[in-house]
Amino acid sequence: MSQAGTIPASSKRLVVKIGSSILVDEKQGQIRRDWLEALEAAKVPCGPINDLADVFADPQVRARGMTVDVAHPLAGSIRLVASPMKLSATPVRHDRAPPLLGADTEPVLAELGLDAEAIAGLRRAGAI
Repeated sequence: MSQAGTIPASSKRLVVKIGSSILVDEKQGQIRRDWLEALEAAKVPCGPINDLADVFADPQVRARGMTVDVAHPLAGSIRLVASPMKLSATPVRHDRAPPLLGADTEPVLAELGLDAEAIAGLRRAGAI
């Protein structure tokens, strides 16, 4: 292993951080699973660094119902991370997608006390 300055985002190689040093395996055949098995066998606390595809495919995530599909006004159906809270009497509802960029700007500014003229002025100035 050697110190690495940058780690490609698509890399499935194991990255180990010890203090301020980042170590990366340079052997082509050594993949994440091999490193995890070796570290676990040595009783070193560890876990994989997952990308979103890994997260959504994880058996534990699927078994706990940790994903939810919601309708999005521009993208159609999108998969999101569900709430980790599983409440039997008052379950969390996932009935809408996150708002589009700027969708709540005017109502929030109005709630903060700005009138329609002040909000229009901010829009003309390019602040919102």
